[in-house]
Amino acid sequence: MLAVLLVYGGVSAALLGLARAVEVRYGSYPWQNEDWLRVLLPTLWGGHGQNRILIAGPSEAREDLLYELFNESFQGLQTFQGGQSQGTFEDLVLTLEYVERVHGRSAVPHTLVLGVTPRFVANIPRGRSPLVAAIDKYSPLRVQNGPDGPRLADKGLLDSVQARTQFLLFKQPSRYLSAVASVGKRALPADHQSAWIARWLQTYGAPYKYHGLPRVPEEGIRARMSQPTSFWYTVHQWEPDADASVIRRQFAHLLAFTRERGVRFYVVNLPENVWNRERYRPGRYERYEALVRESLGNTPFLDLRTMLGPDEFYDAGHATLPGALRVSRRVIDFMRDHAGVAWR
Repeated sequence: MLAVLLVYGGVSAALLGLARAVEVRYGSYPWQNEDWLRVLLPTLWGGHGQNRILIAGPSEAREDLLYELFNESFQGLQTFQGGQSQGTFEDLVLTLEYVERVHGRSAVPHTLVLGVTPRFVANIPRGRSPLVAAIDKYSPLRVQNGPDGPRLADKGLLDSVQARTQFLLFKQPSRYLSAVASVGKRALPADHQSAWIARWLQTYGAPYKYHGLPRVPEEGIRARMSQPTSFWYTVHQWEPDADASVIRRQFAHLLAFTRERGVRFYVVNLPENVWNRERYRPGRYERYEALVRESLGNTPFLDLRTMLGPDEFYDAGHATLPGALRVSRRVIDFMRDHAGVAWR
């Protein structure tokens, strides 16, 4: 039994060292099905901010904006795909505050590219954020609700140690697999990059979830949005004016954060499938977008809501890979047009 434990401990230590090295050097993407956990890893954040473009927002931002194209387009900067499944505006604020507070000022990005949708801005679904649950369970901080929304607070020493121990004990296997996949993908010869093993390695080493999957049929998309238990149903019923003050406050907080830290900030209104667009109550979407524009002031804002056709979507909101290529190139051109000064 002792020998087994020693072997297990040695293998775990080796894999942990590999994962940390890969994350520091390449910016690996562990936890494909729990992407909010990446916020907790210091290897993905500490010291990376000064030359980082951070893509943030909901899962649509994760699928629509290809970090590889941003890396090719902005020499000297490295892009990190930080879009989060089920992510909301409150999650974005918590992410930025957590990154700075836990990983240090050097983790704050050079540039922030934020993709927005009505669901994201409206903080739907409410009261069950997986990011908040992860911070509470696995980090040295906890999330407390205040008059201006959720905020971070310190845990006691014992609770902090317990949380970090749980993170190391229970959430590492997927992290190790991602690190191995990242190394394997880079080690493949150029003439094997299209082989099945390359596609398998890409699945475990990339942040994207849907690019390799067949598109959801129209009837499936419509059926999902019609279900009263679906967040889509809530989004299409949402009244933006009821949350106007919250929306303005959220954007004001984010603008203050980026301005005070010298972060370049761009906002992209992400594409929606036409079958999604047609389900909003009259005037609701227009009011949402007007509130976003008013709140942003002169912040560069790009509206891509109607850019993609139905065959360029995986489902109601996530772009296919060909659609993501088009969206990413358009956003990159937009950023270049609004840079003002040469990229450092």
